[in-house]
Amino acid sequence: VSALTVLATRSTITGNSVLNATLTSRNGEKGAGLVGEIDGGVTSNNRVVADITANKMAGGVASYSKNGVTIANNLVDANLTVVVDGGANGTRGVDAGFIANYPGNPSGGSTFTGNVVLAGAIDYKGKVDGFAGRIVGYAGYDGWSASGNLADATITIAGNPVTGPGTKNQHGDDRTSGELAQRATYEALGWDFASAWRFDDALGHPVPNFTYALYGAGTADEPFEIASEEDLEFLAAQLNAGNTRYTGKKNYVLSADLDFTGRAGWPGINTFDGVLDGAGHRISSLVYGPGGTSTR
Repeated sequence: VSALTVLATRSTITGNSVLNATLTSRNGEKGAGLVGEIDGGVTSNNRVVADITANKMAGGVASYSKNGVTIANNLVDANLTVVVDGGANGTRGVDAGFIANYPGNPSGGSTFTGNVVLAGAIDYKGKVDGFAGRIVGYAGYDGWSASGNLADATITIAGNPVTGPGTKNQHGDDRTSGELAQRATYEALGWDFASAWRFDDALGHPVPNFTYALYGAGTADEPFEIASEEDLEFLAAQLNAGNTRYTGKKNYVLSADLDFTGRAGWPGINTFDGVLDGAGHRISSLVYGPGGTSTR
């Protein structure tokens, strides 16, 4: 079970937020906050806030990774639970890690860098060293590296805090909650605050720098979806500003009824050259207001 996808192959996964999720697979081998299994590619600049339970392999970002993945600059606040007992000597395949639980075989030069674990705990029974970590879980394979990762020193595994960096840097470097609440901490890791992240002073940590966009590609087969009043207002603003992503002969579809009761006056759309499929939905209570510099 995972929030985004079960399997990602040579993919780029970036800018996602999984918030307040409960992902439970007590009888399923793997559970992950973002991707169940990553086979190559780059996973970066994502945020996960979740409670994750798996039968054997629980991961905050990914449960299983292999073939030269790069997992970098992700932010995690999670509670992980592994149902099966790993035993006093540890069991390969019964593991947990807030970033990647299992850097698989072949690891292929996989790298885990610049990630930050803000808070959480791992409910795990068995040998911790080499099997459950604040960054990477299973550390038995070679061919991967972890560096420049940070974790709150109060995070517990099997009920106890651990000291970083641990075996093969599996726990990352210790930081206080106060240090993790400072923008400078993330800037020192090379996090991109120009486009990928913004620092939320109220939360006291970075959040992905979300860019509003309509879902779809604007083609007849994959039209842009208008699913809310905000979507239609956004489209009007983009068309009137001449945003070429939306202007011209693009295709749109309403995917819900829209009710503009109580909203600000509708400025109108200066020019619309596309195709809008209402798909049986209704737009109601749309009241025109000032249209800025438009003469229409």
